[in-house]
Order: sequence, then C-alpha cells, then structure tokens
Amino acid sequence: MSSNSRITILGTVSDINAMQDHRTSAGIVIENDDSIFVIDPGIGTVVRSAQANIQLNNINAILVSDSSIIYTNDVNALIEHTNRDIHLISPSKFLKHEESSLTKNHSKNLKIVNVDSDKRTIIKGVEIEAYSYGSKLDSISYKITTGKYVLGYITKARHTKSLIEKFNDTNILIINLHNINDKNSEYLDYEEIIDIIKNVAPELAIINGFSKKAINLDPLDLVRKMKAEIQKEKNDKIIKTQIHVAKELMTINPEIYNIKLKQKRLKGFF
Repeated sequence: MSSNSRITILGTVSDINAMQDHRTSAGIVIENDDSIFVIDPGIGTVVRSAQANIQLNNINAILVSDSSIIYTNDVNALIEHTNRDIHLISPSKFLKHEESSLTKNHSKNLKIVNVDSDKRTIIKGVEIEAYSYGSKLDSISYKITTGKYVLGYITKARHTKSLIEKFNDTNILIINLHNINDKNSEYLDYEEIIDIIKNVAPELAIINGFSKKAINLDPLDLVRKMKAEIQKEKNDKIIKTQIHVAKELMTINPEIYNIKLKQKRLKGFF
C-alpha cells in the first residue's frame, strides 16, 4: 500500500437545511501520487482541508457536479489558495457567471474542460469521465480511473441501465443519499441506490450527501437496512460490497479496494 493514495470525505450533506451538528458540504479530496483533485468544493471546504492537513496550493483540478451553492460555495477561495493554473471540469451552467458562484476574475487562469464537447480527459495520469444527468448538462457524475483503483461519484442521476453500465468497473462508489422515496427528484432514491450497489458490486460503497430528511431518519440506520436488503441477494452471485456511512473528515486508503480492478486503462492517451 502507498501512503500517496488517500480519499478524504470533507463534508457529508447536500442540503443547506442539514448543515447542523457540525456537518458541512465541504466535498471530497482525492490525493493520488503527486496530484490532488477536489470534488464539489461546497461550504466548509477550505476549513475542512486545513483540518485534514491537505495542501490547497497543490491542487491540480476541481470537479464540480452541480452549480448549486451547496456544492460550490468555496470554489473561489479554493482557486485563490492555489499557486498554479488548475483544471476545472463542471456542468456548462457553472461557467455562466451570472448563474453560479464562480466569478469571472477567478476563472481567468483556469484550464476549463468543456464537458459539452469533451467528456473524457486526462490530468496528471488520471482519467476523468463525466456523465451528464440530462441533455442540458446541468449536473454530472464522475468516474475517476487511476492506475490503482476506479472511483465512481454520483450526486444527481437517473436510474437507468446505462448508468449502471458506466460504473460497473468501479472499486469504490460514492453516492449521495439526498432523496428517500421521491420518484420526481433529481437524485436517486433509496431503493435505486440499493439496486445500483447490487448491480455494480464495488468493493466499497460510501453513502454520503445527506439531506435533512435523511439525517432525521438516521443515516446509520438507513445504511444498516440497505446492507440487509443487499444481503437478500440469492442469485448466482453474493454481493460482498462493504457499505459505509460517510463521516466528516473520513479518510480512506483506496488501494486496498482494488481487488477486482478491471482492464480498463487510459486508451489512446499514451
């Protein structure tokens, strides 16, 4: 195992109304060898990064899944902390400054990846694939492939066969549990998350991004029930996925979850 690989869950909510009991929406940091990627720099990212001893001036890329303030509040402060030009991958809507928290001044030195035309890019040897929620690319999910593991990150998404196929080679899957049972929500609901975990069968699933309703129902209890549902699988395969509840400042060594690393590699980029 390498000490250069670390995933840090900085924050655990996807709802302004859920920001209580010391919870934030500070996003996720991926440290891979000599590169650092920040996903969804929401409220509390700068403070939580300092608490986790993450050097913000060394960031290589910011990945934004949705332009709402809960996911992007600290993006300008994050940019100011860097000492280099960094990549930004985001929904198209986030680049419209009058509609997002990103200012024109802060976007000047960014290497912007336009997901309208390029949904796949390589940054510091890491492949990043962006999948849109809808045709307008207002929200996107990510699959991040390193040489050691594959990470899937889903905030808003439609439950489809195509979505499952896109993430079926992930070792670690992080999914937001914002929605419990609303079929009209932009977020996956509780039952859809269970089905995705069953079908993707990653080594590790982390349930994150809780709404106020999810917190009131107790995320730990919800995940216990989720595990019980998945263990009911009686077909020809047994789901051995570990399912964890995200905690503020939770750290993961991702290299121990690469047991079924597929042969997917960075085709055409080397």
